[in-house]
Amino acid sequence: MSDYITLHVENFARIRKADIELAPLTLFVGDNNSGKSYLASLVWGLVDYSLYLDFQSHPNLTDIKIDWLQNQNHWICECIKQGTGNYIKKIQKEDHQQIVQYINKFLDRSKKRLIDTVFNSSTDIGHIDLDIPYDEKLSLVMNIKVNQIKKEDTNASDELTIELFIERNGKNVLFTGGIVAKTCQGNYDGELRILIFMYLLIFLKGWTTSFFPASRTGFLLTYRSVIGESLDKRFISRQKSKEDYLLTTPQVSFLQLLAGFDKNKRKRIGKNPGNADSIVEFIEKYLIHGQITLTDTPIQDIMYRPEGLNEYLPMYLSSSIVTEIAPFLACLKYDNIGNRCIIEEPEMSLHPELQWKMAQVLIRLANSISSVLVSTHSDLIIQHINNMIKLANRDDGQELAKEYGFINEDIISPDKIRMYQFNDSQDHLTDVIPLTCNYNGFSVPTFGEAIREIRDQVWAFQIDVDEENAKRKII
Repeated sequence: MSDYITLHVENFARIRKADIELAPLTLFVGDNNSGKSYLASLVWGLVDYSLYLDFQSHPNLTDIKIDWLQNQNHWICECIKQGTGNYIKKIQKEDHQQIVQYINKFLDRSKKRLIDTVFNSSTDIGHIDLDIPYDEKLSLVMNIKVNQIKKEDTNASDELTIELFIERNGKNVLFTGGIVAKTCQGNYDGELRILIFMYLLIFLKGWTTSFFPASRTGFLLTYRSVIGESLDKRFISRQKSKEDYLLTTPQVSFLQLLAGFDKNKRKRIGKNPGNADSIVEFIEKYLIHGQITLTDTPIQDIMYRPEGLNEYLPMYLSSSIVTEIAPFLACLKYDNIGNRCIIEEPEMSLHPELQWKMAQVLIRLANSISSVLVSTHSDLIIQHINNMIKLANRDDGQELAKEYGFINEDIISPDKIRMYQFNDSQDHLTDVIPLTCNYNGFSVPTFGEAIREIRDQVWAFQIDVDEENAKRKII
């Protein structure tokens, strides 16, 4: 079993079948129009949307009976009989398997609702499930205490309050909140079902996934108009047609991100508060060669000051490299990028040298948060990642890194990377192929074949300069 949560889909849009391990750095490469954005959007939906579904009272789940729920109900009753205190029960591997089975039944029965919501359209999906690795460090913990009774309330009686937690290595991860129980005859299935999806949340490692779609410049330059027209139609003209703007929910979340930046809402990424600062400083110094800031208007605009100038420029007067990077940079600088980040085509508008720098950013981000998922057509980004894998595999890697100006956060171990190639087959369906990694990194056929063909044409069409000059002298 993989160390990472794995998404399995079949017959989804154009994708015939895919098994995607959500590693710290996951990359999608391959043909255009092959389903990379569809699959990236589905990953966003699993994290940000499926956990909000009404799983507690879902009509399609009432017939699902699992021993784990019944066993925990019995355990809660036994603990209530013993009285107040903390009670700990390790989540066994068999428990884990039943919980995952329940989650997958839920996903399978809710797949149409999930897909319709994420894509705002009816997209076909045959099957979806998750393979979740077992973590022996997880335990179910219950805290039973007596409610405080007001003295003037003469009719009140003692009530027990139960708080259900999931802990990892003795540290609280998530809990359901208080449950009032006077006797041990209650049915706690609802609360336990909430815990099941909190259990999923532990492996997804956070509620928030930031999504940066392709064509960021277009969104950035028009989001004020989109928001203004949408508000006018829905709240002034009272028009509520879903056809106003045909956007996926991840794209809508990106627009909401653009409208919600706040100078005073600075947040860190990962465990180290300095991680965001170092990445922001790197981007401003080496990629956009300047700084961004926010205006003081109610819906704040991003402004850009190039190096050597004292004034800030609006986005519509800035170069495409700035407008493509600015939303991502502003999220790092003024918001919460979340514990998962999805970036489509981060190489957009970047000079080849800057594509290498962007690869450094992606690796540093992957070393700071739980997961970065990237779809890319850049062989330069892949080559830089391969170079950092080489450093990780070499005994003298640290010395070489220092010699070439890299720091520890620039190096990434190959076990933290998964790469998938999307191939368009003859029947117009996409085959998603996991690529293997060796000591020198990943070999990516989709790039290698194109580069070899161009190289062959270069040599075939090459003009011998000396021979051409000799001909000209003869003439």
